[in-house]
Amino acid sequence: MTDTRDIRRRARAVYRALLSTDEVQAEALLAAAAVVKRAAATVSLTLTALEPGDPLLAGAHAILQREDEVVWFAHRAGTPLPYFAIAHEIGHFHLHPEAETDRFVLNGEQLELALADRPYLAEVAEGYSPQERREREANLFAAELLLPSHLLVSAFVTHRRNARQAAAETGLPLGLVLSQMAHALLLPPDNELPSEEPAAQSGLDPSQVAAALADRGPLLIDAGPGTGKTRTLIARIAHLIESGTPPESILALTFSERASEEIRDRLTRAVGSSAGQVWISTFHAFGYELLKKEGHRIGLPAPIRHVQVPDAVVLLRERYDQLGLRSLENLHNPAEPLPEILGQISLAKDNLIGPDAFRATTEAWRASAATAEEQERAAQLIECAGVYEVYQQALQEAGAVDFGDMLMRAVELFSISPEVLAQWRLRFPHVLTDEYQDIN
Repeated sequence: MTDTRDIRRRARAVYRALLSTDEVQAEALLAAAAVVKRAAATVSLTLTALEPGDPLLAGAHAILQREDEVVWFAHRAGTPLPYFAIAHEIGHFHLHPEAETDRFVLNGEQLELALADRPYLAEVAEGYSPQERREREANLFAAELLLPSHLLVSAFVTHRRNARQAAAETGLPLGLVLSQMAHALLLPPDNELPSEEPAAQSGLDPSQVAAALADRGPLLIDAGPGTGKTRTLIARIAHLIESGTPPESILALTFSERASEEIRDRLTRAVGSSAGQVWISTFHAFGYELLKKEGHRIGLPAPIRHVQVPDAVVLLRERYDQLGLRSLENLHNPAEPLPEILGQISLAKDNLIGPDAFRATTEAWRASAATAEEQERAAQLIECAGVYEVYQQALQEAGAVDFGDMLMRAVELFSISPEVLAQWRLRFPHVLTDEYQDIN
């Protein structure tokens, strides 16, 4: 996606500035120790090793203190330096000038986050708050600074070096090298520079300018496809920020992850680093974040996990004897009707209809069914209601949510916890919604 490509390009630009003429010509990977020491020196950051239990670290692997121009990092004599943690803090220094300090704790998810921009995950509803996004961006920067994609391609294709050899040369974990090498070899090169974004309000017609500069909402813009709704939304956010609205009090929602990344990228080019503090998300990702942070109030454990359709089918197959299928049963292939039933459940969740309401609706329909065809369809839907009840209980027991739950259970959370709703309303007095006409 656009913003992550730009982060990788910026990391490579920092890397290139570290090289001597001979190193540029050799196209060799630098040892990670040389990378972090040179990269810190170029921005006058002092790298200070502390014992892992030092009170200054408070359990962190690395801490950036911008004002003091220092990165503290945990290191025990005789062990490798925590190169990724140090590079992560150097990434914050370059990417997030507004961040005076950062505390980095390296865990199993961090290296996974370093490659979280894979296109085939683009539509998965993973949500990030502005702070979580900044951490993700610093991870991407660190991975690219330590292992530039173009040099990995050269090492593999031209010099016939494998990932294990690259890990030995750089002193980096094999897992990180493998992940970076997969990105470098399987995805198109991201060397195209982003175009300059014009001023946020340029190119808007009078009605769009009026919408962007309106004093207060609620405000509904009714316009057809291709008429500049997203451009107007971006101009509205820019106007709010330029008028003194704290960017962290703005929530912008849209449908696809690709669209949210486009808004974030265009807003960044319009207002700079303030865009990183705006929460820009898909509807489902925002609901997922709500449930991860507040789900304990409706009985969800921490952490919750996201169940996709194949996982949901497995959950139902494990409970097949509880489903009570008759008219929908396929004796030759018992799992065959399950995806279709899950589709009916998903449709119900999109309309905020839980298991009890779904059963009540189908029972009422069966009572009013006048023809044999209507009675048969009603019987099938009643079986779906039974599956819905078993399925939702299975999700609860597994501490999981599916795609539909990200909206339905978020609404449930707000409905039964008015204090949570009040907190989030206070946090986001400005909510901007793209593609509002498609909301259920």
